Amino acid sequence: MTIMKLPSLSLLLLAGVVAGQGPQSVQYNQVINLNGDMQLNNLVFPDNTKIETFSQTQRQIIVNQNPNPLPASHIVGSTGQPFVQLSRTSLTIQTNGATDLVGAQIELPIDQATLSQAGVTADNTYVAMLSKDRQAWIIMEGAKSVNITDANVRMVKLTQIDGEYVAVGRQTSELGASLTPFGQAVTIAGSGIQEAEFQDGFRMSIRASQPMSIRTDVVNGISPEMVTNGIMSINNYRYLVTSNLAGVQPQLNSMTAVVQVPLNVDRLMAMAMRAGAAPQSSITLGIAQRPVLQNPGGATGGIQAPRRRRRDEQRTGNGTAPAGQNPQIPAATQLLLAQTFSPINANVLLDRENARIAVPVSQIDGEFILTMMVAGTPVGAQPQQPGQPQQPGQPQQGQPQPGQPQQGQQAGGAAAATGAKPGAIPAAGGRPARRQEELVVPPAAPPNPMLVAGGFQMKMTDLMDMADTKRNGGVMATWEMMTNFAAQQNKAETPQTKPPGQKRSETMRRRSLSVRRRLGVQY
Repeated sequence: MTIMKLPSLSLLLLAGVVAGQGPQSVQYNQVINLNGDMQLNNLVFPDNTKIETFSQTQRQIIVNQNPNPLPASHIVGSTGQPFVQLSRTSLTIQTNGATDLVGAQIELPIDQATLSQAGVTADNTYVAMLSKDRQAWIIMEGAKSVNITDANVRMVKLTQIDGEYVAVGRQTSELGASLTPFGQAVTIAGSGIQEAEFQDGFRMSIRASQPMSIRTDVVNGISPEMVTNGIMSINNYRYLVTSNLAGVQPQLNSMTAVVQVPLNVDRLMAMAMRAGAAPQSSITLGIAQRPVLQNPGGATGGIQAPRRRRRDEQRTGNGTAPAGQNPQIPAATQLLLAQTFSPINANVLLDRENARIAVPVSQIDGEFILTMMVAGTPVGAQPQQPGQPQQPGQPQQGQPQPGQPQQGQQAGGAAAATGAKPGAIPAAGGRPARRQEELVVPPAAPPNPMLVAGGFQMKMTDLMDMADTKRNGGVMATWEMMTNFAAQQNKAETPQTKPPGQKRSETMRRRSLSVRRRLGVQY
């Protein structure tokens, strides 16, 4: 048997590799080294909290506990609510710039007794990450992993772990996506951020100072009188949101909400193409609201009957509960809405992954629709067919109406220039009139009302890419890549066959050469 003696440096390196791969017991508030040679760092804390990661560079990490974290009522990123905190303390992690981690994951233990007491199943547990402004806990559904046997919940696939984390549980009977049916009331607890998502993807994130109850219904039909300024509604229905506080006395509830409306990308593309949108055309998306009309004077008494009659007519038009039935939120169903939809004056954001656009609002009561304009031109306008005969007496495009002054020319301007009285017919002088026509400036194009209000502008090509992604369910089309790759390989391996005519001519030439050899012909 041959015994090979290794240098002491090699032994130290070998020992470091083994230590990096196995679990390492560490303490809180301790500076810990992270190996930078792509060996697994497995850190185990006294309460069985674990941090696992690979690292491309040598880094250091320190972990502490926060006994007073932000309450679990401030949750965003999940489809359901309410949430409760499962761990007694939150986990704070600091590194010296570790932004090149590979496969990092944070594992927090969950106690079965705590789950039973809170009414939470293990599948509805999450690791939430605190936002940078420390205002909300963020849940990432795609980075969640639960191990029921080991009683832990993880946040996985991270490239950096600096921040604060806590284990939370969702008190719902559904597993995975938890959606609220239309027409069902949702309870919003005050002093927190809660999100409610409905069955088509319509979502609301609400931060209220008072407990409240909200309900969302879908109402069929949008009349042309409801939409003005050339703005067109993409869908033929509207979302009716009612609450038990905001519409009655807004000062009772200091509320901020974000409304997220889902996009039917295929329908949006079809409407844009019918409007003449080219691949490089710009499309402006936005959300318009028909808000609640508050009672300006608080009038009562003599006008009570007309107000009740108007409310009954409004309820019939809005598709709410008819007379004789008790809706879930009786106060909100008696509110009057504005006659037309107006673009919400706030910046609109596009969620490409979930095909939704979002806008912040100060009040959620009212109706919401999804709107669109193409290249600054009203989508609803019907363009005139080319070659269509002009109606008798109708002015040509770009000319003023008969009896109306030209744009950019003030009333009485011509009369003042010639000294004639206003309203008198000017003399048929060709040259002065010609100079006047040359000074007329064509009117500027009207501004896009949706862009002025903060609408989101995108290219038609981006919309096509979103449509392709949506058709595949948001999954990368790997099967299509495999088919194309196999076709390319088969094409490269298959020998190039010559045309039949060329092949026949070469055969005849070889035959003639053999005949000439037998006959002894010199060539």
